[in-house]
Amino acid sequence: MCDSGGIPDGEYYGCSICDIEFRRTPFTFIDHVVDFHPSMDVCPYDSCQMRFPTVTQMAQHVLIDHYGYL
Repeated sequence: MCDSGGIPDGEYYGCSICDIEFRRTPFTFIDHVVDFHPSMDVCPYDSCQMRFPTVTQMAQHVLIDHYGYL
């Protein structure tokens, strides 16, 4: 278990920018990125750095291409 309220390992996402964890649901992650990182339209992964038209599209890219969420 992690220290973020009893969510089992593998069932949470972490925001390395904010250093927080939250339940592993795509809309929670996307909402967090849109609300707390509204100007982040470039993928934060050093090996990627792709630019997207919107922060929502960038968050979707992270979920699919880096977290493997489908």
